[in-house]
Amino acid sequence: NMAIRLRFCLQLLALATMLGRSSTSMAVQAAAVDPDVAGLIARVNADSLEASVGRLVGFGTRFIGSDSNSACSSWLAGRAANYGYRSVRFDTFLVTVDRRLSVRVDGITVANRYVFQGTPQWNVVVTKPGILRPRRKIVVGGHYDTISIDRDQDGQDVAPGADDNASGIAAMLEIARILAAVPLEGTV
Repeated sequence: NMAIRLRFCLQLLALATMLGRSSTSMAVQAAAVDPDVAGLIARVNADSLEASVGRLVGFGTRFIGSDSNSACSSWLAGRAANYGYRSVRFDTFLVTVDRRLSVRVDGITVANRYVFQGTPQWNVVVTKPGILRPRRKIVVGGHYDTISIDRDQDGQDVAPGADDNASGIAAMLEIARILAAVPLEGTV
């Protein structure tokens, strides 16, 4: 099997997952250009996307430094491993920040300060090596942590983040699920 053209494939899959593949017209249009990519788009599963968003929201919060943030990173790594990815690792770093954020809620400006001193955080790094041009890489990324900026730092036990960024992470998981057994020319 020839490797699928990576950039085009990822762009169309990202679009299809974000839209939940509510229409097959996108797959039909892609088929005119590349039938392999159209086949991948046809595999986008709205139920899978919804289940992933539901699970991410189910953590209650994924606020930096919380136990559920750590649990979420482990869950994400486990999902990638279950899809068959052999290269799954954590990139650990420390967050030091002192930031004020404000938001308008019901016409009132709410401002809160968030302070972290050397708080550990983890990126979940999943790599799918390319078969033709493995040194050519495309990074697909998103953040899984959440914040409710209308609450102070101690009130972050409720920060479900369905749209920030559970929907984006669900799309990444769906792309990973679909591409797990697909040979790609470059590394993702």
